[in-house]
Amino acid sequence: MNKKKIVKTGFLLSFMFAGALTLSLSIPSLNESVQAKELYGCNPDSDRISEVDTTAKFDKYLKLAKVKPSIYVSKAGKTLSINRDIAINRCLIVYGTPADVVTEGRKANKLGENGEWLFLGYNENGIQYNNPEYPDINGDVNYIKTRDFIKYPWDHKNLESNIASSPTKPYVLKPGTVTPTYVDPATDKPKSIDDELNRAYDRFYWDQCGTNCSLGKRGNFPQVNTALGIPLVGANLKDYASVQLFPDDYAAGVFNLYRLEKVDGGTYYYFATLYLPPYKLFLQENRDLSIKINSITPSPVYEGSSYTVNYTVCNLGQIAVENPVINYGPDSSQSKSKVINTTIDESECYTGNISEIAPSVSSDTNKTYYMTVNKDDSNPKKESDRTNNTATKPFKVLHKVIDGSVTIVSHTPTYPHSNEPVKVTYKVCNEGNYEYRNAKLDYGFVGKTTSTRTIGLLAAGDCVTYTSTHTTPEVKDYTGPTTFKANLKVDKDSNPSNDSDSKTITVRNPDMAVKVIVDNDSSDNTIGTVKVKVSNKMFTQTKENCGVTGSVSCYNPDGTSPGKFRIDVFDTKFTDDPSDDTHIMGIDPDFMPKFTLNHGEDYYFTIDRSKFLTYIKNKYPNTYQSVQFRVVAQLAHYTGEVDWDGNPMYTNNKDEGMLNYFPSRPNVGTFTECSSVNHSITNYFLTSDGVGPIKICAGHYPTYPSTTVESGMQAYHYALYRFFPEPIPKYTVATPETSVKNPNHFSQIFKLPTTEDADKLGDFDSMFIPNKTVNGYYQERGRYMPTGGTFKFEVYKKNKDNSKGQTIALGTVSYNIPSTCYSNSVLDINHQYGCDEVLFFLPNSDTGSKKYAKPDSYTKSKVSYPITNTKIPYLNPGKYTFEFKATENFRYFYQKNLIQNGYKWSNPMFR
Repeated sequence: MNKKKIVKTGFLLSFMFAGALTLSLSIPSLNESVQAKELYGCNPDSDRISEVDTTAKFDKYLKLAKVKPSIYVSKAGKTLSINRDIAINRCLIVYGTPADVVTEGRKANKLGENGEWLFLGYNENGIQYNNPEYPDINGDVNYIKTRDFIKYPWDHKNLESNIASSPTKPYVLKPGTVTPTYVDPATDKPKSIDDELNRAYDRFYWDQCGTNCSLGKRGNFPQVNTALGIPLVGANLKDYASVQLFPDDYAAGVFNLYRLEKVDGGTYYYFATLYLPPYKLFLQENRDLSIKINSITPSPVYEGSSYTVNYTVCNLGQIAVENPVINYGPDSSQSKSKVINTTIDESECYTGNISEIAPSVSSDTNKTYYMTVNKDDSNPKKESDRTNNTATKPFKVLHKVIDGSVTIVSHTPTYPHSNEPVKVTYKVCNEGNYEYRNAKLDYGFVGKTTSTRTIGLLAAGDCVTYTSTHTTPEVKDYTGPTTFKANLKVDKDSNPSNDSDSKTITVRNPDMAVKVIVDNDSSDNTIGTVKVKVSNKMFTQTKENCGVTGSVSCYNPDGTSPGKFRIDVFDTKFTDDPSDDTHIMGIDPDFMPKFTLNHGEDYYFTIDRSKFLTYIKNKYPNTYQSVQFRVVAQLAHYTGEVDWDGNPMYTNNKDEGMLNYFPSRPNVGTFTECSSVNHSITNYFLTSDGVGPIKICAGHYPTYPSTTVESGMQAYHYALYRFFPEPIPKYTVATPETSVKNPNHFSQIFKLPTTEDADKLGDFDSMFIPNKTVNGYYQERGRYMPTGGTFKFEVYKKNKDNSKGQTIALGTVSYNIPSTCYSNSVLDINHQYGCDEVLFFLPNSDTGSKKYAKPDSYTKSKVSYPITNTKIPYLNPGKYTFEFKATENFRYFYQKNLIQNGYKWSNPMFR
């Protein structure tokens, strides 16, 4: 330790104060060496030393501390590495050794009296690093507080001269010669000179100041210098301090204070060297990580949904932290952990996200999210402040309510017909509090193929409306309800009750129909009653003339459709071709009663039979003539008429019926013979008079024909024949006359039983019901309908011994039943002349040479009679036999069941 010397003018006595010093309770004696190691707080424990106890660890630590492992020093002219011993034991970054410092005249690199070097090496800026443990001269504890230091020493001429004459003493540097180099991480700017000087340390005032010198932010300087009368803070201190070097991260700064003292008449200049401590101490850097939960998004969050926790980890310490670890979770255990794979530098932050799935809850629940950084205090070790290592943030988990609904809003048109496009509008809504996506919507008419729509995303409270077009099903009636249904399928729907909706759409098949009704069973056997029935199924009011007075318009696209109701009557001449008919009368609707019909109402118009009888009387006077009339009734074509398939329907706006004038039979006396149907089932038919269904009656005319020798009157045989379906229905049979001598004996009335109704199964014994069912119901019933027949006849002489004698007439007649003779509602043939009943007159050739020749095959509905210029030649008086054989043709006639849960038979059809 240097002794205190008194130097005369021209010499400068130097004092070196080396930073903060932890002293014992007693003031050190003048001869004690004060160790400056503690001045910088350097006292790394074993844990911190273990962080650098290998070269690899030391190099890694240097990297985290952002310290260069070596630098090129121009003064030394070489590259110098960090002095590891000084870094670990003195917490200072020094490059090289004392021996590497180049000697400068004013501060020789030499050992002090206590074995310490004046310079340790070079600092990180390549400047000589003063040794804080280099011995200082004795000074008292009030040295800084009580000395009268020179203000603006760089302007003090005498001081300048004194230093110039003492080359081993430090120069006085003017302000600005050196400037602060340390960049404050908080502001990213260098500190001011005032702030730097406020960090000065005085080792004598470390803990000996007592109660009169609050240290405050000025470090260990006194609050007020008693000699100067000012506080030695940065703003004042900069007027007195000659700064040689400002501090950096791990390098201390140096400044000098100068004072003038007169002793024994002499003037002496003194100076004191003080330190500005480095901002960091190697291995003792302040270590402090903090964590903050910035946000939880979304919040509130629905159960089962993803939410994101945004957090920020900041390094508030003085050394970078590599790969810090965070623990986290929505409960205090923080069972999850994550390594942040990055290095967080000093005063920098890292922001990241954690994705979580909200737990299931039975109701809305408040939760707290927890996050801790460096939970086990291992990276970095021994944080200086762990109060900011844990963060929490409240959030709420909402019970998820998923509730989809569908509602059918409307449809257009209101009353469609079968197979008509209908626009249906329906609305799908989200009645819950949470979005749903990819819901499936099935919709369409029940019983038809449905459509499917996928709804991508529907937010809570939102609705979407769709309109789609569908073809109505075929309704086999003029009106009937059909069901349109929409079904919504939403995953995890909490309320399935509103996931479907249905709407009854009434299908209407508007139609106007006319029907000619003929009753041939007249009491006098001349002609029956004719009625024309008009039916309105149009769902609106109609009149006989749609083009003028009706409430609906006419459908007349080609200009040929009738515009009003009318009836026409034709004489058919028993021909198959209607072009051969003779129009005999037209009943103009202008002279008929007017009608106005509402939906479901019928109108009947009766044609007086006197009109037909008058025509016959005038056209065929005094003749035995059978006449067939065709009655044609036509309705206007009303716009919109359709059939059950939804197609335009005007075929039933016109109808016709055959009306037969059937004159009294010839004298059918005792020689007429009738045969009834022979059936094995007892009481098969319901007959009130005991007469069963008559199949055939046969005879000849006249009663006693003359022979050819006598050249008598013409003769012919006749046969009345009736066709029946097979099996024969269980008719109720009424016979007008029981006597075979009465011509009306053959004219029976046949009525079907109620078991034949369209909603009844029918009788198994009187029809074919194939053994095939669906849901327990038969799907078909049928009969074979006669379509005509071939009739062979022969007239031959009967010998006395009843053996067959000579044939005098034979032949074949074929007859085809017209298609109009079959019922369009039941499995039956129409009971009228020319349908189920025919009359044959069977003459032969008028010459003996042709007596065995067959007559022409009559394919007309009946033969014309009487026959002129022909006769059956009887050779002589005696008994003759008329033999008549019939072969009938049949075709299957059936009905289909239109429903699955009962019976509703269709119109009959042939197969």
